[in-house]
Amino acid sequence: MSVSDAEQSALIDAVRTVARAEITPRFRALSDEDVDEKSSAEDLVTIADKRAEVALTAAVKDILPGARVVGEEAVAADKSILDDVAKPGRTVIIDPIDGTWNFANGVAVFGVILAVIEDGETVMGLLYDRVGYDWVVAR
Repeated sequence: MSVSDAEQSALIDAVRTVARAEITPRFRALSDEDVDEKSSAEDLVTIADKRAEVALTAAVKDILPGARVVGEEAVAADKSILDDVAKPGRTVIIDPIDGTWNFANGVAVFGVILAVIEDGETVMGLLYDRVGYDWVVAR
């Protein structure tokens, strides 16, 4: 099984829509309460990370029914979720904001990453640059 052109387009649209709704309004507009440390002062999570991951997870489940979703923030809360990557079938990995430290500090070098894995093999990867409104896809 591979990611169809329609599924790929839907995933790109979902990432763009979620980034526009959850990430862009918070860029350079975060309060201190909107930013938390995970493992250190350099390992940050923001309200935008959390909300974008929830929204993307819901969108992925609509686009790819039956797919497991492994999100960075979900794994930070429950490490056992990472075990889903090795399971047979389709798994989608989400990093809602790759470069959260940059995002939280107003540096316009960050993106959204989404990857689709089927039976342990990556079959699609997407990196979306919300600041530049551009993306790159590999299949």
